[in-house]
Amino acid sequence: MRISEYLRRDHRAICEDVWRLEQQLEIASLSIVDVKGTVATIRSALENHAKLEEKVLFPALERELGSDDGPLAVMEAEHSQISALFSRIDGARDGGNVPMLTKDLTGLLLSHFAKEERELFPIADELLGAVEIDGSGVVQPA
Repeated sequence: MRISEYLRRDHRAICEDVWRLEQQLEIASLSIVDVKGTVATIRSALENHAKLEEKVLFPALERELGSDDGPLAVMEAEHSQISALFSRIDGARDGGNVPMLTKDLTGLLLSHFAKEERELFPIADELLGAVEIDGSGVVQPA
């Protein structure tokens, strides 16, 4: 299986939670506690996903693309922005701020995933070929 297949599968699962959260925010059907709980669930899934990207995908692409500017620099900057939004939502004491921060987060996540799939995954598939990833996230050549 190509690394992009693993990562796209994660994207789809995370996006389902993101879309559900966005719908619930639109109709204000969740309490702030529930919003924070759903955001924490998304964060946990995304942390495992990001480990695979940062330990396998990005280093492989760095040799080809460099890391000072270009798509990898953008992706890493967005990872930092996403992490900062998670922290701001987690630490928000004013419930009125949480929906706005959450909408910023969901928009950034969806945009970020689209960029990765469009720009990085095709290059990664070419460079890495098929890989096997075990339950702990360790990558082995297929």
